[in-house]
Amino acid sequence: MIFIFILYFTKSHYCIFILYTVLSYGRVYTNVTTAEGYQHLFTDLFNVVKNLTGQAIKFKHIDGSGIGCIVGDLDPAQAKGLGLFLHSKDSYRDWETHLKHIFKSCVVHFER
Repeated sequence: MIFIFILYFTKSHYCIFILYTVLSYGRVYTNVTTAEGYQHLFTDLFNVVKNLTGQAIKFKHIDGSGIGCIVGDLDPAQAKGLGLFLHSKDSYRDWETHLKHIFKSCVVHFER
């Protein structure tokens, strides 16, 4: 488990917030640069988890329970690839709408 700490500075004071606990399920290093490549990457990643555990990953905004947030950097291809993967699971919503429900940008990448 990882605790995310945010240090907030103003001219007169600073605050530390503990936002939430993060459970890291996986980390992937890749040279993929296209949205379609990332879509395949997410498909393969979640299939590996399903094969190892015998259970498909659920997504809160699709299934009502499961993963509620996926954190990524601000790579447009990565975000679109995730959206396309989720659209393949639930074609009722377009890929952009899926991202609005689940994708959060990494604070470090956001502030760069």
